[in-house]
Amino acid sequence: MGMLAAIGGEKDIVKESKRTKIIVITIHREHMEKWQEEIKELPLLDVSNEEAGAILQNAKYKPNICVDS
Repeated sequence: MGMLAAIGGEKDIVKESKRTKIIVITIHREHMEKWQEEIKELPLLDVSNEEAGAILQNAKYKPNICVDS
C-alpha cells in the first residue's frame, strides 16, 4: 500500500469517527430532551397518585353498605 493510500484510509477513518460522534451526540440530545419532558410530568403524576391514595384511604374507612332491591 502506498503512502497516499494509507493517508486516504486514515482520512476515511477520521470522517467515519466524526460521523459516529455526531450520531451519538444527536441520540444523546434526543434522549435528554425526552427525559426532561418526562421529569416535567412527574409532579403531575405525583399529585394524581396522592389524590388516588386519598380516595382509597377514604374508601377504606367508609362502611360498606349493601342495598337489597
